Amino acid sequence: MSKNNSSKISLVFVFWALSISAAVIFILFLVFLSLKQEKESKPKENKTEDKQNEIAKKQQEQYNNLLNKLDKEIDKITSNDENKTTKKETFRDIYNSDNLVKTTSFHEDGKTPREIIERDPETDTTRKITYYNLDGTIKETYYF
Repeated sequence: MSKNNSSKISLVFVFWALSISAAVIFILFLVFLSLKQEKESKPKENKTEDKQNEIAKKQQEQYNNLLNKLDKEIDKITSNDENKTTKKETFRDIYNSDNLVKTTSFHEDGKTPREIIERDPETDTTRKITYYNLDGTIKETYYF
């Protein structure tokens, strides 16, 4: 009987087949790891982009809120509607037969007079100017 010895060629063929299979499996393993790392790194980039977008949105909202507040304050300062909303008078003119007789200007409270200017309706000249204190008492009176 003869022994079942495999030939050297078949041993070399098996060795090469195993080594090539191992190399292919190793390469596939490396490709799998690199794809996994790319997938993990993409959400991090998206998270940083999302954070940057959120920060930019918050800054833009704060900027817009500040601009709106400034616009409102500027409108309050520059508008002449304060007297209509607060019902405070700053000036009052009294006429007699189309001639100005008396002009009264008020303090910021709208009630206390600051000064009263009386005029002669015939000559349209100032006769008397009376200045008042904040408490409503007469400060000075000038006659012309």
